[in-house]
Amino acid sequence: MKFRYALLPLIVVVPSLLVAQTNNFELHLAGKPIGKASYSIGPAKNGLKLTSRYSFHMVGPDGARSESDFLDDFKFDASYKYLDGTIDDKVHLKNRGLLPNKNFTEMSISQYSGGSEPTTFITIAPNLMMLPNFDVGAAQAALLLATTHPTSDNKYALLVPAPGGGGGSGGGRGRGKAPDAASTGPDAQDAALPGDRSVEAIWVKGTPFTGTLDGKPLNVNSYMLAVGKFRWLFFADESNNLMQLNVSMLHASYIRENFKLDPPKSVMAR
Repeated sequence: MKFRYALLPLIVVVPSLLVAQTNNFELHLAGKPIGKASYSIGPAKNGLKLTSRYSFHMVGPDGARSESDFLDDFKFDASYKYLDGTIDDKVHLKNRGLLPNKNFTEMSISQYSGGSEPTTFITIAPNLMMLPNFDVGAAQAALLLATTHPTSDNKYALLVPAPGGGGGSGGGRGRGKAPDAASTGPDAQDAALPGDRSVEAIWVKGTPFTGTLDGKPLNVNSYMLAVGKFRWLFFADESNNLMQLNVSMLHASYIRENFKLDPPKSVMAR
């Protein structure tokens, strides 16, 4: 499926996520279901609270099966700007805290796994977009950030946290694992994903689609987040509720329960 995307001013639509409710998704890898995900996002003191649960399995080249189960708790301000949060690995009993400093120039990443481990620091930017793999709640928050409070140049500091932790990579400093040498350019950014490092990403609006939710017709907007050769394709209804996300670097799709995207009738520049 090919799309054309263009940089255009985004029309702000007020989301319908005013009260916390659970939204369920299926996780697919290479077209096959591998797990489930759900999230709730709603009002909290001084902003919004997101709770996201996702569990899935992988099968390695040797046929070995591995299980994953995560619980993420993030806080955002009213404009969907990330404030702080934790990623809880239920299988390996690891809990990670990700806390930006006041000026949003640096983030501390702490980890607990049977005992506290050294804190790592990475460089970030105020336009931070948090997007852990398979976390549909974080994807919803990223969608709302970009569509309701877009930056002037449609650029964001994207952070795709490393699933297992283990210290910073290029652009960071740590009292734990020594960081890799800083590098720049598309190839370096491609190699940094996922990982504890923020990279510049660009958000663009794509062509309109249609689909069905619970068997009812639905108008669908599409958006693309791009870093180097990697693409995140977002599909959402007109109230900015996430319906599907395709992640190129994972060959994965997160599909809302009872949602089906119609085949594109045509591909036109917007």
